Amino acid sequence: MLSNKAAGLWETALFHEQSGEFAEALRLLEKCARTDPKAPIIQYRIGMVQHSLGRFRKAVNAFDKAIALDPTFADAYGDKGVALAALREFEPAVAAYDQALKLDANYMEAWYNQGIALMALGRQDEAIAAYRRAIDLNPRFVLARLNLGVAMKEKGDFKDARSLLDTLLLENPRFAEAYANRAIVRMELLDREGALADCVRAVELRPDFAIAHANRGLVLTCLERQEEALESLNHALSLDPLLPEAHAFKGALLHERKEFDAALKSLDRALSLNTRHGDATLQKGMTLLLSGRLREAWPYYQTRVKGIIQRNFKQPAWTGHEDIAGKKVLIHWEQGLGDTIQFCRYTHLLAERGAQILFAPQKPLRGLMRSLGETIQIVDETDEALQFDYHVRLLDLPQILGTDLASIPAQVPYLKADPARVAHWRARIGTEGFKIGICWQGSKALIDAGRSFPLAKFAPLSALPGVRLISLHKGEGEDQLQDMPAGMKVETLGADFDSGPDAFADTAAAMQSMDLIISSDTAVAHVAGALACKTWVALKYVPDWRWLVDRDDSPWYPTTRLFRQNSLGDWDDVFARISAAVQSEIDTRTAI
Repeated sequence: MLSNKAAGLWETALFHEQSGEFAEALRLLEKCARTDPKAPIIQYRIGMVQHSLGRFRKAVNAFDKAIALDPTFADAYGDKGVALAALREFEPAVAAYDQALKLDANYMEAWYNQGIALMALGRQDEAIAAYRRAIDLNPRFVLARLNLGVAMKEKGDFKDARSLLDTLLLENPRFAEAYANRAIVRMELLDREGALADCVRAVELRPDFAIAHANRGLVLTCLERQEEALESLNHALSLDPLLPEAHAFKGALLHERKEFDAALKSLDRALSLNTRHGDATLQKGMTLLLSGRLREAWPYYQTRVKGIIQRNFKQPAWTGHEDIAGKKVLIHWEQGLGDTIQFCRYTHLLAERGAQILFAPQKPLRGLMRSLGETIQIVDETDEALQFDYHVRLLDLPQILGTDLASIPAQVPYLKADPARVAHWRARIGTEGFKIGICWQGSKALIDAGRSFPLAKFAPLSALPGVRLISLHKGEGEDQLQDMPAGMKVETLGADFDSGPDAFADTAAAMQSMDLIISSDTAVAHVAGALACKTWVALKYVPDWRWLVDRDDSPWYPTTRLFRQNSLGDWDDVFARISAAVQSEIDTRTAI
């Protein structure tokens, strides 16, 4: 209870606060506090008004005074967390919410706000649990349901996020924020046109919705509609110059336009606004890598681990500082098959330090990886009986070992095909003609956007006298063999080709009978490069970082030649140059 004198000041202060007259409300509350210095509710109200004035540190101090006067004041802890979050002090904010929830386990707002802070810390699983608790307490808590969908999206649970957001929009068809977030989910699920439609709907509902304009710019970038994308991103920044996502997405767009200095400037601006912005951090790493600035890039590239399988080994991680001579080191896979094929070369560098190397590639690659040699033991990282001293992710090794362009371990071949399989496929393929093994498409994942091209682009090569096109392609896109242009011929190697459990075992063997391998940016290109086969790779205008820019060779694969698009999406020019180069190869052989 307040004293009579304080009570009068209190009522007047609340009136001014509710009227938005925060300065006058604060003056009266501070006078009230002097009259009744041991009343925690007055300090709490001072904290709320200071927060409304944007004075978050002073708000925290006031909430602390309220808590000191009443350690059971759950609301003071909860709103202290909100003020700390406004200061971007998310760890202390989570601690404040924890205290509030110990006092009141049904404090719905604290669960919700804790979810927000945990998301900012990248702790998606805990955030999801917090949002679910808030929703359990109020199933109609729309913002908690929205943020649960966002957390699922950030974790990579795109199908569950899509389902949740679909339901939310059925119940709330004018919920612009839900459309904006569903757009990103739909893009990850490869529904780019649907994603664009969601962005358009969000902007229709809220024309000043900066993040929806930014998301539209990102989707348009993926659709290769770059001018429209730039317009959307610039509009987003005109609405909110401090929106880190708009700067990050603009950096990604400028990267795709080969404007790398400008891209880095946008990404640095995004990171100055949000140092934890994972997309901006990873994109900066990609841009630096593509530019050949490898040592600068590797620390930013570490952000990739957010999206990969996390393993919790009891043994310590190897950081490069520990002496591993005589120690067992587990090197384990983390991303795609092509990444494993490219970076498995690093296993030998650790073996040279005297370590006993246990290498855990993806299960389908274990057969091929056994060709690394007897010093590299191929294992299953999920084997609970596995004994080792240290573990390390495969793609951490370039950073740990200080790889730059001059120190890339480029000795090839570092993989070998099984001799018995080589003999088998050599007999099957024969020796006639100029034999070109071809591959035209990777998976349909978002990362593959723009990398693949139609099989029909090989038609000019098929028309060259003496050329035999032989498919090394497996999986998505294989159906194109049934719908080729008139007169085009591509040989296939039968249903038994790479039909067993070992990926690329037959591919690697068949490559030994080819005069040339031509591939899109897929794992096939990495296998050919690792085997030191003569390999040509057709690349989009701005390729994946490992192929660098403005060069026709690869420091990773000395026997590989690169054919790049000179303009966005123009594969015809690429294959005209490839056809001319193949004819030159044939002419040279004929002349000898």
